[in-house]
Amino acid sequence: MRTILLSFVLLLSGVSTAQTVYSFPPQTADNMHITNETSLLQSIRGNWFRADIPNQWEYGIYDSVCIIQNRMFTNKSIHKRDNRIELVVQDKKNAVIETLLFTLQPNGDCLITFKGCELLYTKEASNKPLITTEADFKDFIRKDTAYLQGYIDRYNPETPTISLLISNELTGEDCPTIVNINPDGSFECKLALNYPMENLIQFCYHQIPFYIEPGQTLSIYVDDEGSYDNIKIMGPSAALSQMYDKLNDSIKYHNEVLTKARDGFPPDLFKEEIQTTSARFNQIGDSLAQIYATSPKAIHLIKNKLALAKGMILLNFMAYKSVFAERDTTNRALKMKAGNNYYDFLKDISLNDESLLADKEYRKFINRFEFMSPLSEVQSDAYDKKFLSPSANEKTPNLSNRKQDEQTLNKAKEYLIKGDSVITLLSGQANSFLWQTTLVRRLHLDLKTYNTFSAAKKHINVLNKHLTYPILIAETNRIFNTIFSKKADKTYQLPEGKTTDIFRNIIKAHSGKMLFIDFWATSCGGCRLGIEATAQLRKDYKNHPEFQFIYITDERSSPQKTYDEYVAKHLKGEISYRISESEFEYLCELFKFNAIPHYELIQKDGSVTVNPPTAWELEEYIQSHFKKSNEL
Repeated sequence: MRTILLSFVLLLSGVSTAQTVYSFPPQTADNMHITNETSLLQSIRGNWFRADIPNQWEYGIYDSVCIIQNRMFTNKSIHKRDNRIELVVQDKKNAVIETLLFTLQPNGDCLITFKGCELLYTKEASNKPLITTEADFKDFIRKDTAYLQGYIDRYNPETPTISLLISNELTGEDCPTIVNINPDGSFECKLALNYPMENLIQFCYHQIPFYIEPGQTLSIYVDDEGSYDNIKIMGPSAALSQMYDKLNDSIKYHNEVLTKARDGFPPDLFKEEIQTTSARFNQIGDSLAQIYATSPKAIHLIKNKLALAKGMILLNFMAYKSVFAERDTTNRALKMKAGNNYYDFLKDISLNDESLLADKEYRKFINRFEFMSPLSEVQSDAYDKKFLSPSANEKTPNLSNRKQDEQTLNKAKEYLIKGDSVITLLSGQANSFLWQTTLVRRLHLDLKTYNTFSAAKKHINVLNKHLTYPILIAETNRIFNTIFSKKADKTYQLPEGKTTDIFRNIIKAHSGKMLFIDFWATSCGGCRLGIEATAQLRKDYKNHPEFQFIYITDERSSPQKTYDEYVAKHLKGEISYRISESEFEYLCELFKFNAIPHYELIQKDGSVTVNPPTAWELEEYIQSHFKKSNEL
């Protein structure tokens, strides 16, 4: 929303005659930034840090907005009073007018007076870290709104948005958020959080790290020029945000995990080889623990980060090895399994610690964890069939729906027991929070295997008896109610707004048909697999009067050359759209997904199916609704 800066009219009696008053002109595209080097504003413009507390940023004064003690303001007018500069500002949230006094010092520092408190500030950021004294978590899981706001200096209007890849890692549900940048370079958004989180702002191919907790407000300054190293963070979690940034830079693992996995490196030798890396991580953790010794919360988060980082290296190696083994079935080295001792790193991770969720690497870790080989080997057929070939999706012939549901439920019960036994053996932790979370994360897919409401409800009842964390039980019941509260094909209407307009503009040429939307990319192996698996199905329903396949990708993840080549080979004659990255991000927000492939089913009236089929489930769905094209 364009901010209009109003002129300030001085109506005070008894004002000193040694006063010069300047009003901020209304914003236009031509005068968006006040850049006169001799102006009063220029003399106080910039970021001001407490002189007595290293790296504590409290004031950001910019062309038309400012950040004052973690609140956003609009500049109204600027005055010269003897040797002081008076800046009048208006709170963006409650419209309250406030006044700041600046007394510039000969050495470049400044005495800033705000609400009767005068302190000395400097523009020189310290090399010393901002230290926190926060106590450890008391109630980690807590639902509340958090606010993210900030200012992008030298903002280029050609990049109108920033994006946040927000997820509920308790359930695996995505909730990406697009934040519009105002013409003056400021931005603000609110986030519905279930727990504290470390995350990244995606802006102009750069990633800006931050940490925020439910109920908090965080302010961020970004210089839209150069290397994006000039990042400032203000708010109650500023110190932890800086800590995470420093820690992430320190624990990067540079060895070729992918190459070693591809070359058939033995798991035990790989584990032995990374012991030096593990020792280095421990040294980094010990060093940071000394710096942040005054904060039990910081030390707790450092410990979690290091444990997850070491675990991710080992889990990634085995995951890559499994992929290469499927591609090269003749290579015996790739088929070499890891013994149980390979996974004893799980004993170093407190799998009952809810605060693991705060780490941005938790999303990758739990994905690798729930599909690691020891657990995969005891997964039930009902679970496997959702991820194998389309032929594995077929219902068992000559069995009634009731019998099929009984078999599915029995397999689910079996998996609860066997899976927990495996995790207990490897980690020494029975029925842990992490294990229970994997059961909730797969619930959307598990419920699809049942034919009736009553059978699915039995699954929920069995699962809830196994769960011991109230938040997981609540999420389980919510997911069940979302899927089964009404008919299976329950739909909803898209909200009015820019994001919906983008989508409607894409599909407008196909109105009146049911649309299967496939969000994909040439760089996504799973996407290509799904597309190629539906080749015959697309042929059977080509030019169908009531049904249409539509493929949507973006310019960044599908470069023009590879896109053209792939479409020519696998999607020739199909409806495929390659849109801008920003438009694709809007669609991610609209349909709530952070990862691809992602599928949506749009009904003939334009409504969206709540529980759409995947590429593997599509054949059964289409056949139950439409005849093949050659049968019409």
